Amino acid sequence: MYSREEIIEMEPDGRAGFRLKKYYRVTKTDDSVTKVSKSDTTIVRSHLHVSKSEIDLLYQQLNTPKDNWNMAFIKPWLKKPTKRDILKMAAHLRKEYEFDGEDPEADRARLKKIQLFDKLDEFIKLSKPADDNVMITIDAWDELTVSFMFKQHTLQYRGTLSQPLGQPFMINNDPAMHLITNLEINQAITAMLPKSSIIKTVISIGSFTNSYVAWYINTQLP
Repeated sequence: MYSREEIIEMEPDGRAGFRLKKYYRVTKTDDSVTKVSKSDTTIVRSHLHVSKSEIDLLYQQLNTPKDNWNMAFIKPWLKKPTKRDILKMAAHLRKEYEFDGEDPEADRARLKKIQLFDKLDEFIKLSKPADDNVMITIDAWDELTVSFMFKQHTLQYRGTLSQPLGQPFMINNDPAMHLITNLEINQAITAMLPKSSIIKTVISIGSFTNSYVAWYINTQLP
């Protein structure tokens, strides 16, 4: 098993903003034969600076449920998948036979449908998080945690990365509390992260394209 953890900590910089305090990645490898687990920590160099207004916006979005898990909000953020993207996903799903070249015309038709986001609206509706259906994980490698540390207490918001785009978010990992579905959270987080961030890639709304392609290959092709 191979997995990664990314930790980014910021602190006030005295200029109405926040500067990077810590930024490191932990790579974990579990050997299925020897049962030995290894972890490697890499310190990432970055001159990350985030304005107070960006932090305030993130805090506001994390506390504001919005009905934006829909075609109108998501579609503009998606890039057309390339033929290579689709074939790579088919290979990952072990469904290369769907594009095996035996019927080139049929292959082109299937590729075109996916590239035109055929039935995207149906997929968006099916993947929308349900407020009463939350997956709780005990593996920190599958979580996204955003923590605000105040003088008297710490407030944490957790998303599950095994769920589409990490949604919904819950406060202090307590499913009895309010669950927040709001894709503007993802926008606020990705806007302040460095380009090299793993989390930026995973929760970017644009990454929804890969989920759609996988769904279409798995469920819509004969």
